[in-house]
This record gives sequence, C-alpha cells and structure tokens, in this order.
Amino acid sequence: MRSFLLLLMICLCGGAVWSQSGTFAFASKASGQAEKGKATDYKYTTAKKVFDALVDGQGDFRQRRPELVMKNSERYVAWAMPGKAEIGLEELAYDICASFGADSLNALAALLTHELVHYYEKHDWSRHFVKQNEDLPTAQKLEKLEEGLKLEAQADYLGGFMAYSVGFQVHGVMPELLKKVYAETGYDLPEEIEGYPSLKDRIAMSEQAMSRLAELQVVFEMATYLNLLGYYEDADLYYQYILGDFQSRDIYNNAGVTALLTALPHFTKKEMPYGLPIELDPKSRLETNNTRVTDQERKERIQRALDYFDRALLLDQHYAPAFLNKAAAYVLQEDWEEANYWIRKASKEELNEKMSADLLVLKGIIAARQEDPEGAREWWEQAAEKNSDLAGINLQVLKDGPLQEQSNAVMGFVTKTEQIEDLEIEQYLVDTAPDQVIEINVHKACGFHLREHSRIFSHLVDGGKEYLIVQVVGPDFTGSTMEGIEIGEDLQSLEEKYGVSDQRVQTPEGVFVVYPERSMFFQLHAEDGVQGWGIYRLKKK
Repeated sequence: MRSFLLLLMICLCGGAVWSQSGTFAFASKASGQAEKGKATDYKYTTAKKVFDALVDGQGDFRQRRPELVMKNSERYVAWAMPGKAEIGLEELAYDICASFGADSLNALAALLTHELVHYYEKHDWSRHFVKQNEDLPTAQKLEKLEEGLKLEAQADYLGGFMAYSVGFQVHGVMPELLKKVYAETGYDLPEEIEGYPSLKDRIAMSEQAMSRLAELQVVFEMATYLNLLGYYEDADLYYQYILGDFQSRDIYNNAGVTALLTALPHFTKKEMPYGLPIELDPKSRLETNNTRVTDQERKERIQRALDYFDRALLLDQHYAPAFLNKAAAYVLQEDWEEANYWIRKASKEELNEKMSADLLVLKGIIAARQEDPEGAREWWEQAAEKNSDLAGINLQVLKDGPLQEQSNAVMGFVTKTEQIEDLEIEQYLVDTAPDQVIEINVHKACGFHLREHSRIFSHLVDGGKEYLIVQVVGPDFTGSTMEGIEIGEDLQSLEEKYGVSDQRVQTPEGVFVVYPERSMFFQLHAEDGVQGWGIYRLKKK
C-alpha cells in the first residue's frame, strides 16, 4: 500500500504520534492499568487469525512484516510501533470487540487495520522530521498543523477498505467501537483527551470515512460486474479511480487484467486463436472487432497491464497471479522468452489446481504459436486432467480451427424476463433515483440503490444516455429464480434448468456463470453452490 495523501498530511495522529516511544496509540490513558501477567491464549489466537488474514491479504510486502502482540494492560487500546514493526492490542480492547457478537471479528478487523494503516502508510514520518530538524521553520510549522484529523480519517477508511477487500464487513463498526472504548464500561475515557481529537470529532471523522468507504465498495463491486459483462475499458477506469485512494496487490492485479482485456478484443482469430487464462469468455472475441485500435495503441494497453502487474509484485514479490498474468501479456506480445521466464517464476510458488492448469494452458499456447502442435496437445491434455475448460477449448481449436460464435444454452425460447423483488429494472432509471452517485469522471458515474432484499448498481454515461444496470440479490434473499433456482443449489441443478454456458469467470472461491440470452448471471461457491444471482439491462448508442 502506498501513501496517496500530500506529505503535509503527516502530523498529529491521535496525539501519541509525537511520543518519544514512537507509539501510535488508538487512545491514551496514563492512569490505566499496567501490564500484569500474560494475555489469555485463546484471545490472542483469535486476534492473530484476523491479523494474519489482513496482512496476508492486503499487506505491503515491501516493508517488514509486522508482528501482533497482546497485553492485559489498559493504557492504549491498540497501537502501532513502526520502529519495532509491532502492532499491539490490549485484552480489554479484545473484550470490547467481542461484545459486538456476530460482528466481533469485524470489530477486531476494524481496530487492527486502523493501526496497520498507520504502519504501512508511514505516519511517523513527521515525528522523525520534526525531531531531526527541530530548528527549521518548516518543522515548527509542521508541528502546529492539525493534520492528525485527516490521518485518523485515512486510517479509518483505508483500514476499512483493507478489511473489506479481505472479506470483513466493517462498514459502520468504527463509530460504535469508539463509543464503547470511551464508555465507562470500557476504558472510561473523558471525551476530551489532550493531544487527541475529541470523541465527538473522532466519531464524526469515522462516519465520514465510512461514507467514503461505502463509495469505494460500490465502485469496486461495479467494476466486477463491468468486467463480468465485457465493459473492460470502463472497468479499467473504475479500478484507476479506486487506486487513487487505496492500493493493494489484488487491485493492481485486477486493474492489470482489465487493461489486458481492453487489448485482447483487438487481436484477430488469426493472431490469437486460442483462449488465454486471463479471459472472461474466450468466445467473446471470436468475431472480428469493428472498432480496431492501432497496433501502437494495442501495445500501449498491454504495457499498461504490465505496469499494473509490476506494482502488484512490488507489494508482494511472491504474488503468483501477477506472474501468470505477466506471462499471458508477453504471450500476446509474442515474447516467448519473457513469457517462459514468468511461467517458471509462477511455478516456484504454491499454486492451487486451477492456477497450475492455467500455466499448462499458457505453455500449450506458446508451443502452438511456435508451430509445435504436438507439444501444445501434450500441455493441454495435462491441463484438461486438472479440469481446465480452456484446455478443452484450445484442443478443439487445434483440431478444427478457430471456434465460431455459438450458444450452448439448452432452454429454448425465453418467454418471460427474470425479475428480482418483482421490479422491472427497465423502468428503474425513470422511476427511481439512486441512493448514491459517485462521479468517476466528467462523463461517467456509478450509482447505487438499496432495496429491501436486493441491490442495484448502475454505470451511467452522460447522465444516462448509455447505461448498464445490474440488480443482485441481497444476502438475506429467500426467493428463487423464474426457473426455481434457490441459494445453495449446485452447478448441475443450475445447468439442468438454465443450460450450459461457456461464459464463465473464475474466482478464488468459485465461478460466475453468465447467461447473455437471459441477461443474467449466477455466482457459485466451489463447495456451497449458488451464492446469489443478478440480472442486467444495458443501453448503448
């Protein structure tokens, strides 16, 4: 993660930034209980699992990996000590998080990511600057600035997005956590603590930060649907918008894949007849694209993708998905030496079966493009043994030539359109104003509307002259689709009722299956089956 704020945004953070010990305390209680004995083991174990998930999922691997310590003192709530690469948590703070019940792990994640942001964003820069240059006028002015409020807000919403991107739902947790920490039943802190923003200001800042976090979450989810439905250039724009605030290896990697997908449709079937493992739908570019870009523009798009993958690797030099995707980019550039180099790099990492199969698919493409069909067949047959759909497609191309556009759906004519909560989403833009509208640039905006059991995302161009509207079922949805599919049903049941679709998007946990003729998609978990579905409508010029 990189700091994106101005360098002046680096002073007073909760007051304790300026302590000689170099500790960023969440709150300070000088009269609090000193450490007595050892913290309870099971509490540390639980907190450590949350901490490791956060660091493994979104940490900055350019920096020393921080360690988590837990104490039974009652002085700091939680803290970051950048000099020691230490994140601390007090047992009482753990107990306060536990009081959130079903949200207890989310509360722990909110508190820990707040301190992790202080560590990763190097919020102790100004303390060192002032200490080392205390006679300079610049340092004296810097010490007086009240930018700690902004740093606290940054820690709240960057920490919130960090937690969200790993899987913790922290929206709205931090304001309530602050109240419980300051309460008499918590640390019994006064609302005004010297060197800290007031409790009222901290809550207000946290609420503002959560509002910004909610916006980033909406943009992030809409970017997924844009990618899913082939709006690659718009998805790229959305990821760039997020990267203006929050940087992680996953988002850089997603942005790189999206940038690569903006170039891929401009390769003809002759130039690249085979399905690459970065594609959402290998048949989506089988017909000649009518709006071809120049070769130079195509190269620039691939280079932008490579730049994103490099940034992901700066954050984690062992991040295998970026190795795989760099190899795919070099395959498109026909740089076989570089492609093989990054395949070898990926092969040295711990890979799941799907990624291992994807590497075999890439090896087969390299062989085929170098006029070694037998070698390609061998690689793809090995990948097929690992249940790679792309391997089967490429073996078919090797045998029969480039595939033709076709539909594998088996349901016959569709006489009704799917609805969620009996809403005709064609009328959505006419009848309903979004709850949120986030301006991505002067021409494009992202909208969000929350209904009782579903959510509606919108990608709007020039005020709605063009749009993509996506409605997805909410986590508490208990109904079924028009064909009777419910949450929890398996892929076989889905295909029996909706047919087999080749348009699939793999995820770490499962797969999205898209049915374009139905304007519909399903999200499935590898073990738990259907997790949800969405319907969409679009308008283009």
